[in-house]
Amino acid sequence: MRNWGKHILAGLFGLAVTLLSLTCTAPNGGTGSQIPNSNVSGIICNPGGTPAANAIVRFFPVGYNPHSGGLGKSKTSAAAAAVPTLDSAKTDAKGHYSASLDSGSYNLLASGDSGQALQDSVATVKGTIIQLNDTLRPPGSITGVIDMTGGGNPETVFIIFMGTGSVWLPADTLGNFATGNMAPGNYQVRFLTTMPNYNVLDTTLTVISGKIDTLASPIQLQFNGIPVPQGLKIQYDSNMQVVTLTWNKPTTGSPIKGFEVYRKNAAYNALPAAINGQIVTDTVYHDSTGVQDSSYEYYVAAVDTGNGVGGMSGGVIVKITRTYLLLDSVSANWGDGSSTVVAGNNGQLVDRTDDIITVYDSSLNLLNTFSLPSDFGNGFGHAVDDSNRIWTLNYNTGEMNIYTMQGLLLFSVQDTGLSFPNIIRQGTGGNMFVQCTKTGLTCQIRIYDRNGKFISFFPNNANPIMPSDINDMTFLKNGDLLILNSDDSTTIEYDSIGSIIQTEKFNSYVVRIGQMANGNYAIEQEGDRGIIDIFNSKFMPLSIIGNLPSTNYEYFGRLTVGTANKFLIRNASSIAIYKITN
Repeated sequence: MRNWGKHILAGLFGLAVTLLSLTCTAPNGGTGSQIPNSNVSGIICNPGGTPAANAIVRFFPVGYNPHSGGLGKSKTSAAAAAVPTLDSAKTDAKGHYSASLDSGSYNLLASGDSGQALQDSVATVKGTIIQLNDTLRPPGSITGVIDMTGGGNPETVFIIFMGTGSVWLPADTLGNFATGNMAPGNYQVRFLTTMPNYNVLDTTLTVISGKIDTLASPIQLQFNGIPVPQGLKIQYDSNMQVVTLTWNKPTTGSPIKGFEVYRKNAAYNALPAAINGQIVTDTVYHDSTGVQDSSYEYYVAAVDTGNGVGGMSGGVIVKITRTYLLLDSVSANWGDGSSTVVAGNNGQLVDRTDDIITVYDSSLNLLNTFSLPSDFGNGFGHAVDDSNRIWTLNYNTGEMNIYTMQGLLLFSVQDTGLSFPNIIRQGTGGNMFVQCTKTGLTCQIRIYDRNGKFISFFPNNANPIMPSDINDMTFLKNGDLLILNSDDSTTIEYDSIGSIIQTEKFNSYVVRIGQMANGNYAIEQEGDRGIIDIFNSKFMPLSIIGNLPSTNYEYFGRLTVGTANKFLIRNASSIAIYKITN
């Protein structure tokens, strides 16, 4: 029995020795303290405490940059003789490893089938021994977003885990990135872009075992060069023929004092050229130098306080379109002579050329033509009232004839006070307003009812004298009367009782005026120039429509504003209808 008991005790002792030989001790070292050791050895364990056989143990100098390279040298132990002479070792069946390192500070990175381990900032001194044990744990990873101020491309960024062999890249132009599996622990990470004029960002990131950790805020790389303008937008006003550019004021980069604006014709493979005469100090620029039917691409670049010019922004494209569109025209086979076109209430167009009246529908189809008495012929003075009756003026005798659209004479008006009548318009109340010239070149506006009976002068009988040279008059949407005095190119607006509401003076000689459906005014400059000006309801200039295509200016007829936003002109021996495009 005693011998049997001895055998039992010996067996238990041998088992205990065997178990101890297969069990890992707790990790030590790697706290960053300066321990004067150089020959490095240790045991790497699995999470359950068993030895991690064939695990790879690598040593990286703390400041090692895996993007630029430059590893130091270490020698492996006999257990890792198959491993080349690199800063790495392989554990044996009992989890043991050893290596010889130069003096310095190293990160230990171990990886095996059951996980990974990190000990950072381990100090070694050549000639002394240090024991580094560790336990593998499930790896983790980090995801986040890189934000490059100044508009840089995040795809140019390297995410460098210093003191390791790991370098990661963003996945897209939005800057999204994700690392692969890495040992749990704290890492010194460098964010470095290949783009110029960006600061390097060094920071600390923590990998958590078994977790994909998303950073709470973006990693931001600061731009330190001349900023590239962002948010360039373009607007085009076809009435004004003006391109307006706007962009955001830079908030990063070096100080700037203004901007250069560049343009190129999009149809040609040409370099953009600066179009601003001097540095633009605002974040808005207007360009009115484009040629119609051409497409242009615009860019903006910042100028720093030393007159250095930065990179160009992304481009924006616009096509310079015409402010007017020729809808239709019809040949009237006119000879030389004066001609005027007026619009009826149902869309008809009524032309008077000398003593010939021609009626068209809104599509310029001929409806009717008839002749006035031979002594009526001067080409001016006719109107269409709200009953679609055509009122005609005899400039020589002062007579008025009123016709149907079919040319039937309804009645005539003989008024000895009506001398040299030239312009006739119907007011909002239905009365007819006739401009005439008295002896001594004084000008009057006489008011007649629907039956041709004289009612009064405008503005009143006590004050019948108007500006000496009324070249046109029109009733506005609000019922006021607007007259155009060609002597000084001035408009005068009167209310219904003859009080002056406002006056406006134009820089050029204007001869005709009309108000379109949108409230804007179309104004014809001197007849042989072929220029139409568009003004808003406050007489602020919107556009100059110059050199209407294929227009014979010698017989450029009176401007007439029709329905919608259209105007009509005589073009040599034809009527042309144009539409304002916006």
